[in-house]
Amino acid sequence: MLLAALDATFEYLAATANHAALRPLIAALDSDHPAIRRRAVAALLRRNNVEAHRAVLLRLRQLDDDGLALVWYHRAKLTQAIRQCILDPNIEICTCGREAAIWLREYDLVPTLINAVESPEHVNGSLAGFVLLELAKALRHELTQEVRTPGRRDPIVIRSQFVHSLEWSVNKFGKHGRGEILDAYLLLVSPKSERFRRFLSDVHHPAYRPLLERLLHSSADEVIKLVASFLEDRQLPTSTLRILSKREDARFVRTLLETIGPTPSQVVQKNLRRIDSFAWLIHWRTILPELSAEQQQGLVHLASLCSIDRKSAFEILRALVREGAVPARRLAAEALSQFVGPEANELILQALEDEDPHVQGAAASQLRRRGIVGALPRLVELLDSPYAVVREAVRRELGEFSFQRYLASFDLLEEEVRTSTGQLVRKVDPDWLKLLKAEMQSPARSRRLRAVAMTLAMNAVGDLQPELMGLLEDPDHMVRAEAVRALALCPSPGVQNAIRESAAGDRSVAVQQAVEAAFKSLEQAEIILGEIPLEN
Repeated sequence: MLLAALDATFEYLAATANHAALRPLIAALDSDHPAIRRRAVAALLRRNNVEAHRAVLLRLRQLDDDGLALVWYHRAKLTQAIRQCILDPNIEICTCGREAAIWLREYDLVPTLINAVESPEHVNGSLAGFVLLELAKALRHELTQEVRTPGRRDPIVIRSQFVHSLEWSVNKFGKHGRGEILDAYLLLVSPKSERFRRFLSDVHHPAYRPLLERLLHSSADEVIKLVASFLEDRQLPTSTLRILSKREDARFVRTLLETIGPTPSQVVQKNLRRIDSFAWLIHWRTILPELSAEQQQGLVHLASLCSIDRKSAFEILRALVREGAVPARRLAAEALSQFVGPEANELILQALEDEDPHVQGAAASQLRRRGIVGALPRLVELLDSPYAVVREAVRRELGEFSFQRYLASFDLLEEEVRTSTGQLVRKVDPDWLKLLKAEMQSPARSRRLRAVAMTLAMNAVGDLQPELMGLLEDPDHMVRAEAVRALALCPSPGVQNAIRESAAGDRSVAVQQAVEAAFKSLEQAEIILGEIPLEN
């Protein structure tokens, strides 16, 4: 019964248009009874009265969770009251307004805050500057969140309005000289903003040097990311190139290398080529152990693309080939193709022994062009690597040993060269067997004859035995004779029977002679095999 009467009383005080209702409601805020305080907060927030809202804000620190929840629910009505508190010359009231503005993220107050910061007469200009910066940080955080706060405006729209107001103030920097404006601006501005580019390109603008100083020395993560993102700008001002090259703090270096990343865009590559020095390269070895695999990959691209001293670039790549994470070692081994000389050659040979097959493959693909002694035999060995990526790299490197090139030059080669080249083709070209079979089935007699000769040169009779036996029925007697001579190298009962059957019905003298020679070869092979003592 008592609670019902209490609710009715506060309901009346909340709804009445009588301004005198404010006095008891404000007094109730300081009651010793939580139930009365809670009802007073609710009633005051329901009233469309700045004085009522201000009374609640001044007691924000004393409110319990229920009271704070009510304030949050009615936050859209409190902008005017917060504005009054912030502009109040009383430091305690201004502080209350500051805390409310930050907590409730009152972005609509940005123009008011900027005016307060710019005004030399405003006694709480510094507090207003603090609120402005905190709101910029809060908005920056909102922009990174995938899930938006229900009931809030689109932060992208807010950012556009926020930055627009700040840009007007930056443009008047010569009049007010307030650094808080620049700090808030750098937290939110896009590196592609046309006005931002103008500020950084106009050496006579009052904000030019202060902006550059902040970009060069600020430890704020947002500013560090902003500076690193300059690499992605298609119209990068020269002044920002200098900042990129002069910053040397470890956090910036890591962010810069992450921006470059494993696969830098064409824009990033172009901008890197415009830079001929980085201050932090003096102590890059101390930074290397702190870098992630992705950052190390960025370092490889930086060393490869920018116009720094080539000796320094090589030293970076050498360290990464030897000590880097696997992805960085792979990239660094590939990047060594830009360097020649004994040191680079030695590093390539070391990379061939790397435990990662991709590093081995990158090194193998550079062996021959470097003129390293013994490169060809080493590549032939690598054709038997257990790793497909290494074998594929070697095949690309030995591309001239393809079956088609071998076929085109076969008739011009001496016997010894035919044999040695044929063995390489077997290892290099994975399609050699399929292509050789196709040659054996060619309608052209000359191509079938060449195919049999290539089979002998490539020591591939065993691989093509069924096809050679098929040629025993070839309409051309010379093809049949060459097939017999080739099959003589296969002393199996099936082959011998096929040759006998071929001789029985073949009227060609050439074929008969080939069969006779074949059986002599088979008999000699049997005698030789019979003379070899068997192991116990």
